[in-house]
Formats: sequence, structure tokens, C-alpha cells
Amino acid sequence: MECSKQKKIHLLIANNSQVVHAGVSSMLAGNPEIELVAFANSIPETLRLVGECQPDVLLIDPHMPGQDGLRAIELIRGEWPQVAILVLTIHEPGSI
Repeated sequence: MECSKQKKIHLLIANNSQVVHAGVSSMLAGNPEIELVAFANSIPETLRLVGECQPDVLLIDPHMPGQDGLRAIELIRGEWPQVAILVLTIHEPGSI
């Protein structure tokens, strides 16, 4: 029998909504395969934390304060191509 030494998935959440932070944290609580490594509340903070934490996955709302989130995603893809990026955003109908 082989021992399984699964690597945890390191997740960074970038969203300025405390409801999203709490909801995702609650959903993932107790999941031994995913570790929340940081939360960011703005695009500049997201860029800094991606560089510092080197997450496996970034869950990002590109419509946070600080700068253009879509441009930030391009920068992250260029600088840290190993980071998987998931976009989660909420908009009122007709607001985009």
C-alpha cells in the first residue's frame, strides 16, 4: 500500500466583499485539500499577495478598487503563469 502525500491547493481570494470572504471560507472549512493563504480587498493588494504567496489558484473579482482588474489578470498571467485564475463577480443587470 502506498502513502498518499497530496499537496494542498493554495487559494488566494481577491474580493472586496466580506460576504464573499465569509461564504467561500465557510464552504471550504474542513477541506483538507485546500488551504486559504490570503485575502485581498483591492487590485494592488492582490498583485502584492500573488507575488508574496504564490498561490496555486486565485479567485478574483476584477471589479475591485485600485486599478483595472482585467489588466491585473493579464499582468498575473504574464508574471506568474502557473497561477490558475477563476473570475467571480456580481453585477446588476444592464450595469456592464
